[in-house]
Amino acid sequence: MTRIEPVQPDHASPEQREALAAIKKAFGKVPALYATFGHSPGVLGALFQLQGALGKGALKSRERHLIDLHVSQLNGCGYCLSAHTAVAKMDGVQDVEALRADEMSAPRERALVGLVRRVVLNGGALAGAEIDAARAAGLTDQEIVEAVTAAGLRSLFNALAIAAGTPIDWPTVPRIPEP
Repeated sequence: MTRIEPVQPDHASPEQREALAAIKKAFGKVPALYATFGHSPGVLGALFQLQGALGKGALKSRERHLIDLHVSQLNGCGYCLSAHTAVAKMDGVQDVEALRADEMSAPRERALVGLVRRVVLNGGALAGAEIDAARAAGLTDQEIVEAVTAAGLRSLFNALAIAAGTPIDWPTVPRIPEP
């Protein structure tokens, strides 16, 4: 059930229309979750800038997809799982279902998942072991900061999608149950 309707361009304020136009320019469409964030053009703009900064950061595209998928899985966000499954596949990630099911063998990816899981489940408290594992797997402090930031950002997107009941406008994927 939708509790906060996405902003529709024909009913939007000038500021909302401007913010939504920037999203459309970047993505070719305005996904419903961005339109929901569009109720606050300043917040939408800031989130879009933060996403852009992460996209230009040190983490590889595949690693950012892994974080988005894993965090959305942990948070149970059907909207973001569906969106990031589609986007990861469009970006050439072949093993999306394996990533969603936490089935990666590369030490660097395992370390990223461990760190992200710690951040999502308890805000990063007691993350020393996960940070040590990330460093041992070759992640730099810049990449660790970006991974924690990406996990927090995705959790924010998950929270609004779930709270607002944002309608899924991507091919729907099922949530993989936790073991």
